[in-house]
Amino acid sequence: MLLWQAESSSLWNKETKGYYARELINIDVCGPMQQQSLGGAKYYVCFKDDFTKYRRVFFMQSKNEVSKCLETFLNEAKNTGHMIKEVLSDGGGEVINSTVNSLLEKSGISSHMEIVKKPLQTPEADVEKEMEEISCNAEDTEKP
Repeated sequence: MLLWQAESSSLWNKETKGYYARELINIDVCGPMQQQSLGGAKYYVCFKDDFTKYRRVFFMQSKNEVSKCLETFLNEAKNTGHMIKEVLSDGGGEVINSTVNSLLEKSGISSHMEIVKKPLQTPEADVEKEMEEISCNAEDTEKP
């Protein structure tokens, strides 16, 4: 069961910044990591719902896999009855390229570049820091 299916239905009726849950998604690609995972991944892409802060992370061996991960993410959203309207990214070439643009256009989703600067001490920053620590700890456990 996906998190989207498990959440309460009352969440879908709340609005923020003109968007409902699952309509505005932030995309970020990270890597390369110093050590690759046991599965060979050196990168990951994170899709974050701006409304609920739900995150879906895909691990990748190369940045070329972003479009495949995006397609999977869009299918998961569609299968749970949600329509993504817009994606935001930092404008990195791995996210905004012809393959990804074609996929977004085909799905009727607009894409924008946005660099958001937030104060260091926010709940979101704490979660981001925790994810970074988990990533670093995972790298340490894979060393022989």
